[in-house]
Amino acid sequence: MVVAIAFVSLRGLKDFQDASAWREHTFQVIDQIERIRVLDSGTKTAIRDFALTGDSLCIRDHAVALARLIGRLPDLRELTADNPNQQHRIDLLSQAIAEKNAASMAYLPVLNGQRLPLAVVKTGVLQGAGARDSITAILSAMRDEEKKLLALREASVVVRSRNLTLILVAGSAAISAAMFLIFFFLTNHITGSLRELLRGTEAIERREFNERVAVRSHDELGDLGKSFNTMAAALADGEKAVQDFERLFSMSSDLICVSGYDGYFKRVNAAWERTLGFSKQELLTRPILEFIHPDDWEAVRAVRKRLAEGESPTSLDIRYRHINGSYRLFSWTVVSIPEAQLTYASGRDVTEAKRRDQEIRVLNVTLESQNQNLKALNNEIEAFSYSVSHDLRAPLRSIDGFSHALLAGYNDKLDEQGKDFLRRVRAAAQRMGTLIDDILELSRISRIDVISKEVDLSSIARGIADDLLTSQPERNISFHISENIMVQGDDRLLRIALENMLRNSWKYSGKHPTARVEFGVHSNGHGRTFFVRDDGAGFDMAYADKLFAPFQRLHGVAEFEGTGVGLATVARIIAKHGGRIWAEAEVEKGATFYFTLDAGSPTS
Repeated sequence: MVVAIAFVSLRGLKDFQDASAWREHTFQVIDQIERIRVLDSGTKTAIRDFALTGDSLCIRDHAVALARLIGRLPDLRELTADNPNQQHRIDLLSQAIAEKNAASMAYLPVLNGQRLPLAVVKTGVLQGAGARDSITAILSAMRDEEKKLLALREASVVVRSRNLTLILVAGSAAISAAMFLIFFFLTNHITGSLRELLRGTEAIERREFNERVAVRSHDELGDLGKSFNTMAAALADGEKAVQDFERLFSMSSDLICVSGYDGYFKRVNAAWERTLGFSKQELLTRPILEFIHPDDWEAVRAVRKRLAEGESPTSLDIRYRHINGSYRLFSWTVVSIPEAQLTYASGRDVTEAKRRDQEIRVLNVTLESQNQNLKALNNEIEAFSYSVSHDLRAPLRSIDGFSHALLAGYNDKLDEQGKDFLRRVRAAAQRMGTLIDDILELSRISRIDVISKEVDLSSIARGIADDLLTSQPERNISFHISENIMVQGDDRLLRIALENMLRNSWKYSGKHPTARVEFGVHSNGHGRTFFVRDDGAGFDMAYADKLFAPFQRLHGVAEFEGTGVGLATVARIIAKHGGRIWAEAEVEKGATFYFTLDAGSPTS
């Protein structure tokens, strides 16, 4: 319908334009006729003035006007090419003008300064007047016909204008009706979807990116709604990422910045002010090199050049000036975006770490020196221990041997007091020999390196218990050993530690008619704790701090034999396995020794 209305409208518009063009054409013809008539009138005036005055200038004006009149005829002929009657009149007009021109030739001598006889002048005037009357009649006829045509063509313009107006009004009414129907049927669908989109857009303007629009159809509007929801979801993710970045940017203890290729910071986080003391305004308005140690300028320029050439992220250490004039060292990771003329960097203050590294290096050198000294000292101690062991054992053996010989060979010559003295000498010599052995064992254990492997502590404990029961079968004592206690450690050292603890329980429960010794393990969220428990003599916890020191005894030798070195040996073995040992006890209610093992970090 719209195409048909447009076609009819264009056709009416074309007719109206054609009618208007013909009317304009008639006006042009009438104008041209009027111009020729004016020129013809000018020739009449010039001849009349000449006849009255005889002035030769009047003849010149007549000739000029006549020439212009002749020049108008081709244009007039072209304008009236569609009208045969007017073409015929133009032919007659051309003849009359030619006669008028021929008559004017009689006045040429005047232009040359000659005087004409009166008869000649009268003849020329009469001939010219006849031609002029013909021209006037022809022009009047042509003008009358054109005015008739003008009236007809103006009427045609009015009719076509009215028709065009009717067509446009009718077409507009028809299109309006059609648009009303379309609007009526589609308004709910379109406006509903648009209202949803508007609601979603307003939510985005409020930065509420989790808002979603309802998809009402499966057409283009429905696709638009789906696209809108997808966009909103992407904006929500982007907003979250921006918020996370801003939170990280503002809260980070590291220095984070964005700088331009022009050598100025574009953005810095709060850590700059906290770390260096300069205000944000100072950092953003002053060249970056003002804050960098002069010795590091060349390194900075070199990194900038490499990054501008597209090199991957670069790490470097740069010293920055504190507001108090000191310098702090930062480890930087830098990446550049050449197309944006920007550089992104993150720097961590490593001043204290570098200082500690230097101190550690110095300390390591010192420790290495001390270690060498300690090795030399250990070698001297080992040599001394060997010398003590070798030099003391011989006299002790002599004392013990001669004492035994006296008791055996002179038994009948000694009274009971003498025999008692000799027995005491022998016991002291033997005890001193045992003490030397224990000291050497403690020294040897301190030098042994831990060789870690899987060890069955349950099996070791059972073997030690069997040996003790065999040595004194008359004892009424029971051993309770948990099964499958497996650890990582040195089986030789762990055997020595268990033997010392189990023998202590055997020894300090010896004065009770019945006794119980237990070896087990407790497990919790922090690891395993092993224990050896007995119900023997126990001890006073006020003296517990002396238990694991060499030669410290909580019971007299007359009460319980021993050298006071066994628990010190146990403590060193446990320490070499990265663990610790402690005890809990009560007098005459037994004692429990607890220990842990950290096989992952044994000490040497």
